[in-house]
Amino acid sequence: MVFYQVCKFEMDLIKAVKNIIKNFAYSGFICAAGLALFGCNKNVDNDSVFFSLQFQDNKINCGQPTVQGMELSQFWFYLSQIKVQVNGEWRDITLPDTKWQHKNVALLGQHCSDNTEKNWQLTLNKDELVDGEKLAFSIAVPFELNHQNPLQAQSIFDNANMFWTWQQGYKSLRLDLKSDKAGWAYHIGAVGCKSPSVMRAPKAECREPNNINIEILEFKLNKNIVIDISRILSHIELTSESRCLSMPHQKSCYVLMGNLKNVRLPVYYQ
Repeated sequence: MVFYQVCKFEMDLIKAVKNIIKNFAYSGFICAAGLALFGCNKNVDNDSVFFSLQFQDNKINCGQPTVQGMELSQFWFYLSQIKVQVNGEWRDITLPDTKWQHKNVALLGQHCSDNTEKNWQLTLNKDELVDGEKLAFSIAVPFELNHQNPLQAQSIFDNANMFWTWQQGYKSLRLDLKSDKAGWAYHIGAVGCKSPSVMRAPKAECREPNNINIEILEFKLNKNIVIDISRILSHIELTSESRCLSMPHQKSCYVLMGNLKNVRLPVYYQ
């Protein structure tokens, strides 16, 4: 409870300071610069990979009961370290910066309370990604970006919804479900991060980064990548006891992590 109160105080403080900075810094010049920054991609020729959030064979829609009487509240994940295997050789893929991509990391997902702010598309430089034997990526924020100063964070990292503390860093995946009577959550992030306080970044990797490595077999550029929520929730009864906030020794966390890493019944597939 004390840790929760400290974290909540820290996040409230960060939000307040950011609002002050934005109020003083915001001007017509900055607006014009922002429009120039995000509007200049219209003439750039890009490829895209699209993701589809599903429950078994059915696409998940906000406001629609999905599993065990609950519906989607929000689902987000950070994607990084992308590479494709062609003719037995792995090729690293570099992501262009966009509204949803920054420093070779992408943020995908949506919050059902705001359908205007959602992203199910990975944007790629033209012809860099091709059909291959495998597509690989990590659901993770690299260490050098995961513990950055939240007051200076930019683009997809300026997102309090996905941020825990400066010490712990970001949630790499967030799944929230809700019903009229209850809610359920599964949040993945680093555990065992050592620093003098929650408001300081660790100097070394956390004990358990909890990165999820994904491989898509027989990858096709023009085919959606499915994210099957039913496979994440396999063998899980949605109760207050089974919600998981990256507690490594909690039984439900162990089961959920095993589901995400299950290569025989993959959560991400084509």
